[in-house]
Amino acid sequence: MKKPLVTVLTPCYNGEEYIERFIDSILNQTYPNIELIIVNDGSIDNTENIILKNKKKIENKRYLFKYFYQDNKGQATAINFGLKHVTGDYLTWPDSDDFLEPSSIEEKVEFLQKNIEYGAVRTSVNVVNEKNIKKILYVMKSNSKKTNIFNDVLLEKTYLANGAYLLRMRYFLDVNPKRKIYPSRAGQNWQMLLPILYKYKCGYIDKPLCTYVIRNNSHSHDLTDDFSKELSRLEQHKDILITVIKNINSDYLKIVENKYIKKELYLGIKFKRKNFSKIRYQKLKKIKQLSFKDKVYYYFKDSIITKIINKIY
Repeated sequence: MKKPLVTVLTPCYNGEEYIERFIDSILNQTYPNIELIIVNDGSIDNTENIILKNKKKIENKRYLFKYFYQDNKGQATAINFGLKHVTGDYLTWPDSDDFLEPSSIEEKVEFLQKNIEYGAVRTSVNVVNEKNIKKILYVMKSNSKKTNIFNDVLLEKTYLANGAYLLRMRYFLDVNPKRKIYPSRAGQNWQMLLPILYKYKCGYIDKPLCTYVIRNNSHSHDLTDDFSKELSRLEQHKDILITVIKNINSDYLKIVENKYIKKELYLGIKFKRKNFSKIRYQKLKKIKQLSFKDKVYYYFKDSIITKIINKIY
């Protein structure tokens, strides 16, 4: 009996240094029935040549292979392009600079086949730096067995590493029949995950079956000392969440608003913007959302007390 088809949908931009490593990790999967869709998001390096060079290897593995090129519009738009061509029973959308362990897809499919009421499953994640991918810096994992992780994803109390997740496509289409996510350049994982996690359970496999690579020049890790740029990034993330939540349950909008008041408070403290921080502090106080940790950071940011509290949390 033929196994269900799994679609691996991957956007890629200027990935000549790592795209072949990613493709190899898909070719090395123990699971046999895979559809690989790569959307080249306007790369101006050698990405396309490397992908097409591997076309024969992919087809020899008897995978379905679809390659598309679009002008540079960001990963979320590339995901939208690719979603129109997904034919799999299951869907994962890892970044092209990350890679999967050989049994990653097989173990996740096995879980979802046994648990039909689940809309998704995720695994633990190894985290490495691009300079030494053999050295594991730490492991992202869940300390909870709960299956409703919508709030945790919304509030960033758990990880969103996309390579860790596998979605049941039928349930994904139930909550996203148009196969379209909000095309923000600031990311795509909240748009992909939150609708399905609001309605369906998510399982967990306590094994690091994918590897998340920290690249110092990537969008998500381009941490800058510029206050305005960091504030702009927060605003972009808030925009994504507000847009997504409006289509799920508007009761959560206040939670999103409060979350970003707190994030702005900490940003102001970091950059010593006293008036900026004070306004956010007073807002949180008024709505009774100040934690003990918030108060300590606000008044004693550089003190030994703060370091102790931070260690506890």
